[in-house]
Amino acid sequence: MMSLKGCVVVIFILTFRNLLLCDAEEFKGETTTIASNTGNHTKKFLLKMPLKDYRDATKNKVKKIKLKDGRSATEHDIGSMDGYVLSMVRLASELPTKKCPVLLVHGMFQSSDRFLNQDKSQSLAYSLDDLGYDVWLFNARGNKYCQSHVAYAPHEQKSEFNNYSYEEIGCFDLAAAVDYILSKTTFKKIHYIGHSLGGTFFLVLNSLVTDYNEKFDRAFLMAPLGYHTTITNTNLQKELNDPTSLHEALIKVDTFEIFPYEAYVPNQDMVPDNCLGGKTWETICNELQIQKIMGIKSSNNTIAETRGGSTKILIHWAQNIKNKKFHRWDFGEAKNVEEYDGKDPPEYPLNAITVRTKIIYSPDDNMVKDTDIRALAKQMKNATTRKVKRANFKHDDFIDGEYIMEDVYSGILKDLEYPKPLVRRVNGTNTNETESKPASLTDIPWSALLSLVGILLFIFISIISCCCKKKDANGACATNAGQPANA
Repeated sequence: MMSLKGCVVVIFILTFRNLLLCDAEEFKGETTTIASNTGNHTKKFLLKMPLKDYRDATKNKVKKIKLKDGRSATEHDIGSMDGYVLSMVRLASELPTKKCPVLLVHGMFQSSDRFLNQDKSQSLAYSLDDLGYDVWLFNARGNKYCQSHVAYAPHEQKSEFNNYSYEEIGCFDLAAAVDYILSKTTFKKIHYIGHSLGGTFFLVLNSLVTDYNEKFDRAFLMAPLGYHTTITNTNLQKELNDPTSLHEALIKVDTFEIFPYEAYVPNQDMVPDNCLGGKTWETICNELQIQKIMGIKSSNNTIAETRGGSTKILIHWAQNIKNKKFHRWDFGEAKNVEEYDGKDPPEYPLNAITVRTKIIYSPDDNMVKDTDIRALAKQMKNATTRKVKRANFKHDDFIDGEYIMEDVYSGILKDLEYPKPLVRRVNGTNTNETESKPASLTDIPWSALLSLVGILLFIFISIISCCCKKKDANGACATNAGQPANA
């Protein structure tokens, strides 16, 4: 029979394992509920979610594919709640693992190719796969892998198909991806890594549909687009200064997506200056450096290979830049009252996000300022920030940087492999890499408390055992296992 000391050792090992790894329990589907502290505008959003759930409309088709380095992978078709057919790539690691699945999420007008086209020595996806993680690559509606809908044809019904912003991608596409991954694994939580707008999707989902906070173990956001009190590209800021007029003008010329399909012959090479379908807005396309944003490195990419997404994504971002806030879609005063119960669009309630999150930024980023990143993190309950040390590190360097493994990814891998215990901030203060001491004992995770109890019991039993061995024959303790103590 196992001794008391042996039991304590087992308890200590198990609780310490739970502190380091996310829960490896069978996932059971749950219905989305509305948190009691959720704002009225959020409740209205959840109540207006599609009455018919299309997530099973694709029959979840899976096919085997080969990646460019020769390793195996699978491509999974899934459906969003509002009917878009999405595609995810799963790297098929051959290593047995007890590690959480990891979801990698691309940025604005990009696709999963951004992670798969990295040099192998600098690849985050391949490094995670080599370490035994179950790696999934996300694709948002409207990119080249997600060009279908259960009701709308993307080219014939382009206004309906492209009627979405990054809010719908976060609340519908990302939610569907997370639920699908959990349904295909034995885990209750996943890790999340997003770049640029890929970080924004995470912020939108977990601030509006708060149940999803329980489905993420750790999150790493690389230069997420949120607050924009300052933008370094003043030319772009000037071009986007009147997003309402810009949106109306694009609608008048029947332009609803980046690189509109009808503006080109399908196999024609792209002209980046015309990403919005005409010379009128070429300055916007040039200032955006649209090819670099989309990861286009050669000049012979056709329309089928470079599909980006809805122009509403760009307009929503422009609204935030103009208003210097991170808020929901601005319909205009009259419609805002109907949708949000107020004339102004409400800001995303970032304080509803409870996932342990690390936001990585560069002071030299040309898309989002470091001061705005720190302000964003300050609104979140469990967020810390990390500054990239390399000078002149730009927004696209988070994917294309020559030394990105050294500058960013190695830190993410280290945090995943050797996580530190969660410690919450006090009074909303935030520092790089470290967080303040907990305000109370209840702020410490249960797994950490259980581990502490296990350690203390282990020390206590060890002391008692040691003392017993020093007793003489007339003492009250037995010196050997199974020997009765003297009276």
